[in-house]
Parts: sequence; C-alpha cells; structure tokens
Amino acid sequence: MTKKRILIAEDEAIIGMHLKTSLAGLGYEVVGMVKNAGEAVRECGGTLPDLILMDILMPGDMDGIDAARVIMNTYDIPVVYLTGNADMATVTRARETNPYGYVIKPINVQDLFSTIDTALHRRGLEMRLRESEEKYRRIAENMGDLISWIDRDDKITYVSPSHQKILGFKPEDLYRMNIFDLPHPDDKHMVMNAYRYFMDKTPFIRGEFRCRNAEGNYVWMDSTTTYIFTADGQFDGAVFSSRDITERKNAEAAIKESEERYLSLFNRSNDCIYVHDFTGNFLDANNAALNLMGYTKDEIRNVNFQSILSPDQLPVAIALVSEIINTGIQKEKIEFRLTIKGGGIRYIEALGSMIYRDGKPFAIQGIARDITDRRVYDDALRKSEAQHRLITGMMSDVVWTTDADFKVTYMSPSVEKVTGFTVEEHMSHQINDIITPESLARVMEQFAEEMRKDALGGTDPGRAVTIDCEHYHRDGSTVIMENTVRAIRDGDGLLIGLHGVSHDITERWQMEEQVRRSLREKETLLREVHHRVKNNFQVILSLLNLQSANIENRDLHKYFAEAQNRIRSMALVHELLYQSGDISRLDISRYLTTIVNELHSSYHHAVPACEPRIEAGRIELNIDQAIPCGLIINELLTNALKHAFPPGWEGKPDILISVSEKDGMIELVVSDNGIGLPESVDMKKTQTLGLSLTPMLAKQLFGTFEADRSKGTRFTVRFPRK
Repeated sequence: MTKKRILIAEDEAIIGMHLKTSLAGLGYEVVGMVKNAGEAVRECGGTLPDLILMDILMPGDMDGIDAARVIMNTYDIPVVYLTGNADMATVTRARETNPYGYVIKPINVQDLFSTIDTALHRRGLEMRLRESEEKYRRIAENMGDLISWIDRDDKITYVSPSHQKILGFKPEDLYRMNIFDLPHPDDKHMVMNAYRYFMDKTPFIRGEFRCRNAEGNYVWMDSTTTYIFTADGQFDGAVFSSRDITERKNAEAAIKESEERYLSLFNRSNDCIYVHDFTGNFLDANNAALNLMGYTKDEIRNVNFQSILSPDQLPVAIALVSEIINTGIQKEKIEFRLTIKGGGIRYIEALGSMIYRDGKPFAIQGIARDITDRRVYDDALRKSEAQHRLITGMMSDVVWTTDADFKVTYMSPSVEKVTGFTVEEHMSHQINDIITPESLARVMEQFAEEMRKDALGGTDPGRAVTIDCEHYHRDGSTVIMENTVRAIRDGDGLLIGLHGVSHDITERWQMEEQVRRSLREKETLLREVHHRVKNNFQVILSLLNLQSANIENRDLHKYFAEAQNRIRSMALVHELLYQSGDISRLDISRYLTTIVNELHSSYHHAVPACEPRIEAGRIELNIDQAIPCGLIINELLTNALKHAFPPGWEGKPDILISVSEKDGMIELVVSDNGIGLPESVDMKKTQTLGLSLTPMLAKQLFGTFEADRSKGTRFTVRFPRK
C-alpha cells in the first residue's frame, strides 16, 4: 500500500524532528520539513504532498494561515494546523480556511494519528463525492433527454441543462412554473388526468404530448413519468424523462404525405413501375409499364413474369425474388429481355424492393427503365472498342491513360513488347514503379509547371506536352520513351486524368548520345587545337622578341614590334575561343577590351593622356570573321595611337572603338579627333602595310571600308554577320 506523503511546516527544529519521527513510526512518508510559510508554499508546488502539518505562528511576513489559504486555493491540498494557544482572532482566521483539523501542542502521538487519519479519510470521501457529482453532472449535461423533478405540489425543483437547449427556458424560469403549465392546451387535461390516475396504480407511465417552448411554439415529447414515494409509502413527487420526438412526428406526417405523392408518382412516372406477388403474378402496373408491355390494367393481372421472360432468365428472376424476400431490397440493377404482347422484344433494367403491410412482407415492387435504344448503342460501342483493341494491339507505340493521381487506368497491349511487363502488371504499378526517380522528378516538375499555366489562364487546355522518360524493363534494363501527353478534363474543364502515347526512342537516344559523345570529343580536340595554335603564335612572338633584342636599327625594331602586335591580335582570338563556352564563336566585346588595353600599353608613350573608349555590346563572330576583324582593329588603332596626335598637337585626345549590329550587318568604327589623315594619302595606293591591309581584310569579310577625314579620322568597316 502506498504511504501517504506529508509535508511539515514548523519553525521549531526540535518539534519538527519529533513530528517527523512520529509520522514515520505511524507509517507516513515525510516529503519535507520547512521553517516558514513562504517555503511551505514553494515546497507544495514541487512535492504535491497528500497533507500538510502547518504551524499557525510562523516567522516572516506570512503566517501559517496565509500560507494555508494560498496552498488550498492553488494546489487544493488539505491542511492540519499545529497550534499551542492561539487567540480568538487567530482561531477565527484559521476557521475561514476550512482546515481539516487541529493538533494541539504539546503533541500527543495518538491525537496526531487520529487527526491525520480523520483528515485523510475526509479528503478521500470528498474526492469520491466530487468524482460522483462530476460524473452525474456530465451525464445530466450531456443527455439529449430532458430530466426534471417535481415535488408533491407539482412544482419543478430540478431541470437538466438540455431544457434550455431544447425548450429555450432558463432553469430559474422553470423553477417558478407548475409542470402542467407546459403542455399544449389540447393535451393539458389528458396529461394531468393520466398523471393523477396512475399515481397509485403503477410505478411509471409513458405518453406523448405537445410541450410549449420559450418562443411560444410547441414540440412533441415522448415522456416517461416515474413516481417517487417516501420510505413509509407517502407520495413525494415524480421524475420526468422526456425526449423530443418532433422529428419523428414530422416524419410520420411526411410519410402520410409521401404515400399520397407515391400514388401520384406511380400513375404519372415515365419509368415503368409494377407490383407482383412472390410467385411472379402481376398485381398492378402504371401506365408506362402497361404501354411498354402492351397490356391493359385488367390484362396485366392475368400475366406472370414467366410468360414474358426467356427460359434462361427465369432462374435469375427467381433468385432476385428470394433475395428481396430475405433482405428487403435488390442490391444491384439487373437487365432483362422481355417478350411483350404481340411478340416484340424490349430490354429493361430493373430494380426491386419489398412492400410491407402491417409490418409484414406483402409483395414486390419493381422499377424498370426501357434501355432498348441504349443496348443498340452499347453493341455499337463494343464493336468500336474491339476495333480499338485490335488497332492498339498492333501498334508499336504504347497508348495509356491515368487518373488525376497518376494511377494507370488503361494500357495498350503493346506495352509488353516495349517493357516486358504485361498490361495487368502495369495497371497494378504506381508511377514510381514505372519510371526512374530522375524521370519522375522531371515529370512532377513539368506537371507543376502545366498546373501553374492552367491557374494563370490563357493557355490551350487541350495542349500536348512532350517529355522523355526512362522506363524500367522487366530484364532490369531501361528503355527511353518519348511521351506525348494531353489532359483529360471534365465538363467544367477540371483535370481528371491524363492521356498519352509513348514511343520507344531508345535506339534513337543511343545514337544521339553517341553523336553527342562524338561532338564532345571533337570539341575537346578543337579546344586543344586552339590551345596549340595559341602556343605556336606565342613561340613566334617569343622568337621575334628575341630577334628584335639584337637589332639596333630603330626603324627595323619598330617593324618587328608591329609584326608582333599583328601576331598577338590573331593569337588572342584563339586564346579567347579556348576559354569560352562556345569554341566556334568569339565575343567581340571581350576581344576589344583585351586588344585595346594591350595596344594602348604598347603605345602609351605616344599618347600618354588618352584612354581609348570602347562601345560594344555582346556580338559573337565565328573564327573566320574574328581573325580579320581583329587584324583590322589592330591596324586602325595602332595607326591612331602612332600618328593622330603628333608632338605639338593641342587639345584633349579622344579615340573611340565601337562595334554594333543592325539588320544583320556588323559595323566596326575606329575614330580619333587628331590631326586627321592627310588629303595626299590615297587609301588605294598607300605604301604603309597597316593601311593597305585594312581594305584587303574588309574585302575578305565581304564588306566595305570607308575613311572620313572631316573631323579627325573615322574609319568604318561594314560586313555581313555569319
């Protein structure tokens, strides 16, 4: 048995030790000893004892009574006070905290045990009482029925909360009433007389009546009254247990109305409605059924369904009769072939159910619909589907459909030829069993993108999307399928599935991969070629540089430097192509920045105050155009840096190099604001290598070369972009 846990709050250490020893001897567990009221409150929060022995007079701002009040309000733990000789005011304060007992000092162990045992026993009784009250309170509050008590004078003494929910009356309103103030005036005397009459004849009575609610309306009640008597047999009141049966009463009225509507529906329905007994003899039929079978109402009563059904369908009809007799209803519609009056054939779809009278099976009612026209359409559809299966079975492509959750709903037989899996296996697979994780990720990404387009609107809802996926093959390999997919939508345009055609492109994909691999190898080889050409140019530059170091003739040294610049302009093309992502095309803006900086560095001493300007967007040239274009820029910029600003020229030097594109034509401009090209210089007959090379290179580009001498010098080269 678990020991009861006690906390001691006593400021005298010796008394506290005495209490602890005594309690241990009495079979209790002491969970702590504290010396002031504040510690007692804190210790309760941590240990939650079963009982506290609290000294009333404690040091500090809070005495034992203050602490007991906090503890009982916060933790609901019973307190027994320890006291010596308290004054009347203290005793009065202590009583207000509703303590569970007092132990008088000096402490007698027997009195201590008696007080604690009594306090714990009381606590146990209170807790059980609380649980019991809470249980019955919950039952009363959660019951849908109305529970009310009346005394012997017919005054209401208790009502359950459901009264306010169902009737709208507050309990205090009902307590001022007589129980017989509530029934409908037409029912009041019946209820009152029955209550009085059966009081000494039966323990309880039950009846139905209308009861007024707070709004003045009436609800139907099914009420059971149980009489209460004292021990000596004297009548002492009654308990009413009432249930709202308004819905049932309304339903009964609705049933009556429904029966009337049924007769109207039976006679006017476009569906065939008929009634036959358990042996198949027709008892009645509406006009639609009579018109279908060709009989009059009098004639149909002499017809048995055996005479209008074929022999192979009779066992089915008899089994349905047995099912309806046993279960009351036919679970599924059944199709029948009828031979009508005159020998014609009609097809119907029928569903039957039991008709009861006085709670007993009476006959079977059937509802049938003429589906003869639908049968014709179904036959045509079956032929069409057979042709479709024949075609899809002969196809090499795979035709499939899924629902909106990617569950396969149809798969053409050709799937087995492509993947090795049967149609049945594919129908049982999830999408992650069909395609690889990488392909599934692409599919889901594409699906999300298409859904986003649908949400934005403005796209064709019948659009097709093509995506390549890697499908699993039964032998463990994979096949690459090109899937053309369209959405299946309902009448409101909402996605309800997908329809697709998958074509095996494994062989084509392998060939394309081989081509891509070959292209990568060639690209690697071409990069190596560019690298080697650039290195060879560097070898030539190094040789020229070594050779020029031994030349003392300044003019000859100058020619060597110009040749090195020309070679450098060509080498730079190969260097940039080697570094670019596309080794077949050169970004002319990158080239311009590099070559201009290098040339300006070489001729900086000639024009120290000039920083050439560059205007060029991203224009890409192939290698056949990049090298001549680079040489042209080299020659024209070299010419400007060397000759445009001779000693003695005054002004702010400006050199512009621009490249632009318009209507497929590239325009290269090198201009300066220097002294200008002398009129005596004939571009066609000039003896300088640089200016003679430029027209030749422009012609090589299938372009034109122009020189403008009006404001400084402006050279323009135009050529078509390839």
